[in-house]
Amino acid sequence: MPMQFPVTKAVLRLASVAAIAAIAGSALPGWARPAALTARYANSEINVRSAPTTQAAAPRVGRVGDRVEVLDQTRGRDGYTWYLVKSAQKRYQGWIRGDFVTFGPGTANRAIASVSRGPAVTPPASTVAAPVAAPVAAPSTQAIAAVTLPPAAQPYSSDAVRYFTEIALGSEYGDASGIVRKWREPMRIKVHGSPTQEDLRTLSSVMGEINTLLGTTQMRLDDASPNVDIYFVPEAEFSRYEPNYRPLNYGYAWTWWNNDTIDRARILISTVDINQQERSHLIREELTQSLGLLRDSFRYSDSIFYQNWTDTTQFSALDRQLIQMLYRPDVLPGMSKTDVLSVFNQALPAPSATACGGSGAPAPLNASLGAAVCPR
Repeated sequence: MPMQFPVTKAVLRLASVAAIAAIAGSALPGWARPAALTARYANSEINVRSAPTTQAAAPRVGRVGDRVEVLDQTRGRDGYTWYLVKSAQKRYQGWIRGDFVTFGPGTANRAIASVSRGPAVTPPASTVAAPVAAPVAAPSTQAIAAVTLPPAAQPYSSDAVRYFTEIALGSEYGDASGIVRKWREPMRIKVHGSPTQEDLRTLSSVMGEINTLLGTTQMRLDDASPNVDIYFVPEAEFSRYEPNYRPLNYGYAWTWWNNDTIDRARILISTVDINQQERSHLIREELTQSLGLLRDSFRYSDSIFYQNWTDTTQFSALDRQLIQMLYRPDVLPGMSKTDVLSVFNQALPAPSATACGGSGAPAPLNASLGAAVCPR
């Protein structure tokens, strides 16, 4: 039975500082910043606590997309940044952990309600969101990614393996299967709607980069028999082209699979309310995630898979490595985390003899961490 899942970049346009102040009925404090609440599920409830700790009472809840004023911030004992927020609409005030608060460029902040890739299961409205990882001080991937080599010969770092298991196994939305899903045939792409010339150049560039990384023609344009349709249309019209569309997403993709092999995808890119760089980012992100790299993460801010809003228009070194890892011929649809780590075990550099207490034996992968460990 075919399965389906959405891939989205959710964007909520917020009012200016003056507009928020008018709604609240008072001027903003000098330090206050406009922001929005964000979570993994678009209809999640987010605890508003009386103190910056999960042990504090939560007499109120906010929802994804709520516009808030950030009045103060502090670093909690749990290592997270916590924000003291005040809601203009719901009249609540309290502390919310930093991974549920998002800021965008200037006052046009974008709230990321990331609906991820998996079978179409709607979570209950009372779900309290949980983060994938803390978004504090996300490092660059450039420092950890290994040199690019043919996929089957890649010497993967433990960081790359860990990131792969986070991004490529299962999905964020209602799917805890933790298995590989990928294409087994080329992606034949047909363009619809009103793309700009820059949209088409970006699409061509991303296809070319992915094909070069994989050493094969994984993606090509094909108007005659497409299995991937990309629509460049206003966001307000998305539901006409994809009935499963969830509102407030400027980039959206829906894919189908049989026996964990992806065989069809539909991608929507808004032609209004975002600039060209943001459109170029969304083309790159949605097309790449439709390969089967189905999750987002707070781990690396320069990654195309970064959970919060970003407008990066290039792959990081680690992104390129993940694409190659997924499309190794020995990484198969339906593989579990244990299966994948077994494959990567042969490609992971072993710790030095000194690091392993004098042992020169290869280091196996720890199935729970996706990391190399010294034998004992």
